[in-house]
Amino acid sequence: FGQASLVGLPANLLAAPAVAPVMWLGVLAGALGQLAGPGGAPVGVALDGLDALAGFPLGYLAWVGRTAAAAPGSVLEVGPLPVTLTTLALLAVASSTRVRRALPILACLGAAAWVAVAPAPAAPVGPPTGFRLTFLDVGQGDATLLQDSRRSVLVDTGPPEGGIVTRLRQAGVERLEMLVLTHAQRDHDGAAAAVVDALPVAVILDGREGAATAIDTSLATAARRTGTRVLPGRAGQRWRVGSLALRVLWPPARAGLPPAGEDPNDRAIVLEAEAWGARALLTADAESDILARLDLRPVDLLKVAHHGSADPGLPALLSRLRPQVAGVEVGKENPYGHPAPATLDALVAVPAVVRTDRDGSVRVERGRTGWELRRVG
Repeated sequence: FGQASLVGLPANLLAAPAVAPVMWLGVLAGALGQLAGPGGAPVGVALDGLDALAGFPLGYLAWVGRTAAAAPGSVLEVGPLPVTLTTLALLAVASSTRVRRALPILACLGAAAWVAVAPAPAAPVGPPTGFRLTFLDVGQGDATLLQDSRRSVLVDTGPPEGGIVTRLRQAGVERLEMLVLTHAQRDHDGAAAAVVDALPVAVILDGREGAATAIDTSLATAARRTGTRVLPGRAGQRWRVGSLALRVLWPPARAGLPPAGEDPNDRAIVLEAEAWGARALLTADAESDILARLDLRPVDLLKVAHHGSADPGLPALLSRLRPQVAGVEVGKENPYGHPAPATLDALVAVPAVVRTDRDGSVRVERGRTGWELRRVG
């Protein structure tokens, strides 16, 4: 509101040829995505092909958007609509001989109107325009928010006392398309029921493998009460949430309950998220001994495993992934010594490192010159 662009029309004309291919590829991917699941290798191959095809027109659209946004005249402050129309009307009548002698008075009135009601330039606000990831400060626990321009996915909730609902409201989240619970530990799933009670949640992707805890009981009750679907999360699944392409890399499916004494960290969901040419890897508590087995691609953003605990394989993993931003979700003065000194030493190789114990909640999104980081709580 109160703005106009001199490049909007030519930018739309340039973008128009790519819109239809993206739309129809998205429709086809969405239809195929409903068939994806464990053992759905043919569907996965088809989705990979569609992703590759869509990458060309999406990359072109992103280039048009970035180029237009950087061009002179991309945003002009024009004031409220009534004032703008009044000014245009004054210009229209200026050519009339009858009113030409009154132009000084009309000019003064027009200037006064602009001074009185035209808004001062302000920084743009609102939902993300591309891919946004927020490392949320929930104390000693994990909670990561993925967003495109309209949809939100939350990966883990942190502990019950972490304040996740407040964090989500601060981020402007009114609905979750998906809540991913990576595994059954209270620092990851402890506030799941509170989230489901506070916000509409379309789907819960549950990696907790039949956990029978008080947290599980309260979540099951909340899900039944709100009609939220709960689906098991297993390797091979692919999900499309708006422009976000989600791929579950771990754990593999298995029959039955986990054996007694198994470390749930080793069966935590590892999730890859991709949108607008950017890629993130969310590792939950699965450390390098698990990640080394996976088909990992280089990423832009990395959620460091297990709150930054000591991990001898981390340097090799970072060399393989080459992230531009790494986030450690960890509580202040926690009793575990997280993040470990060796982990911090390894992270020196990463251009930007976020720590929620030090920085609070941090939003990461792509800007005109690279990744932009902003504290948001």
